[in-house]
Amino acid sequence: MGLSTRIRAVGLALTVGLVALTACAPGTGTDEPAQQTDDKKLTYVYFTDGPDEKATRDLIAQFEQKTGATVTMEIVPFAQIEQTLQARLSGGNAPDVARLANLQPFAQDLLDLSSQKAALEGQFLDGAATAAA
Repeated sequence: MGLSTRIRAVGLALTVGLVALTACAPGTGTDEPAQQTDDKKLTYVYFTDGPDEKATRDLIAQFEQKTGATVTMEIVPFAQIEQTLQARLSGGNAPDVARLANLQPFAQDLLDLSSQKAALEGQFLDGAATAAA
């Protein structure tokens, strides 16, 4: 997998998670901008294989600037990502977003976005829906 493919994959993973969170976030119900509050804090459990970390941090910075949210990126070794997430889920401390190599162990814990299908159409790289199915 080349560097550009990795960066796109990281961008996709982050985008999927962040879009999911913003799509499900309560709105103000008006055309007025939402007020910035301290409750716009997200945790992102993440593993890195090197050069993708900078690209991910750049994407997070763009997201924070656009939304006013604060994202705390928690880097976990790849070999421990599933164990760490299972422990957090069992302890009721699930992260808002997580980077995973395998969704199947967490299928029952994922946010169901099927009701948002129309709003999310065309927002992701080809194949993302197939990988998440």
